[in-house]
Amino acid sequence: MAAKIDQTKRQKKLEKRMKVDKVTNWFMINLAWGVLALILLRYMENTIMIHPEKMLIPAIFFGVIAVVLFVLGGMKIIKNKSRAFNYGIFTAVAAVFSLYLTYFARIRYALGAFGDTRWWMSWGPSLAIALYLLGAFIFTAIKIARIEKNR
Repeated sequence: MAAKIDQTKRQKKLEKRMKVDKVTNWFMINLAWGVLALILLRYMENTIMIHPEKMLIPAIFFGVIAVVLFVLGGMKIIKNKSRAFNYGIFTAVAAVFSLYLTYFARIRYALGAFGDTRWWMSWGPSLAIALYLLGAFIFTAIKIARIEKNR
């Protein structure tokens, strides 16, 4: 009887640990890609202005992958539907970011009418990414606290 109770406790601890690991892995992936995006926005501005057409290739590539993941997840060909949709969302965001970099020069010219284009083109998206990462951190902390509370 005592062995069965110990086994049940170990199983619950293992399940809780797996949930916490899943949430923290999600946050670390977001953090890594967010930092990479911030670095690209801050230091690649001049390079993007010189060869913007080269960024269209990754945009198309990520867009096609996102559509394929959504379709395969929806048709249940990929067994883990939620994982397929999560990766689909990630690749769709990567495609949108690549399109942003592709049309950076045109967007910068258009936003010149609003005043300081440096803020709109570089600091604005950087601030949006930082706010997203802060929100992801808060979400992760709340999720882990809820998992820990349900002992």
